Amino acid sequence: IFTKEIIRLIDDKSDKPFFIYAPFTAPHFPAEAHPNWKGKSNNGAYGDVVEELDFRIGEIFATLKKHQIDDNTIVVFLSDNGPDRSQKKFAKATPYSGGKWTDREGGTRVPCIVRWPGVINPGQESHELTAAIDLYPTLAQACGIQIKIPEGGQKLDGVSVWDTWIGKATTHARNDLLYWEGWGQATTIRQGDYKLFFGSAKGGVNVDKGPVLFNLKDDAAESKNISA
Repeated sequence: IFTKEIIRLIDDKSDKPFFIYAPFTAPHFPAEAHPNWKGKSNNGAYGDVVEELDFRIGEIFATLKKHQIDDNTIVVFLSDNGPDRSQKKFAKATPYSGGKWTDREGGTRVPCIVRWPGVINPGQESHELTAAIDLYPTLAQACGIQIKIPEGGQKLDGVSVWDTWIGKATTHARNDLLYWEGWGQATTIRQGDYKLFFGSAKGGVNVDKGPVLFNLKDDAAESKNISA
């Protein structure tokens, strides 16, 4: 249903600028395979759902190519969080610790694929700190849109990382990030390679009294508390 609606929108808007947000629920639990994909993978219902998701995204790319706008469309594909405990059999965050609902790297560090043929070089990788809130100002810059904040309005928390995406950044725009755990409480802050947990670090190293400090460059698994 998601894919059919996306294709309908592209068919309708292909001659105009458009923005599509496609919040696929797959492969969120509970994994229930479409009848046409049931048993297609070697990884149970979860694998079947992932294979269908891959196919559906392929249908979207085929639609962009049909309208000859494939090279003039930015596609961003990412997850909103790391694996849930119930999906550990299928999905792992190795070498990172923690998972969904934690502010450990395994819960917040996820893959993000950005594609714009002819503008973003294929095959390049970046491990720079970037947050989903950076997508808005980044895409605005890519489209030549100047974001105007009204007087007294909320300033943007996101920053444009467009120069990093196109491989022209001499300095990455984001150096720090404030983390919020699942229930709306600020718990952690990262500055450069250092990540400070105000109290205990759920999902791994715990102490009776905070803070807990990790150097992610030397300790990506967040296993050695260097707060002392």
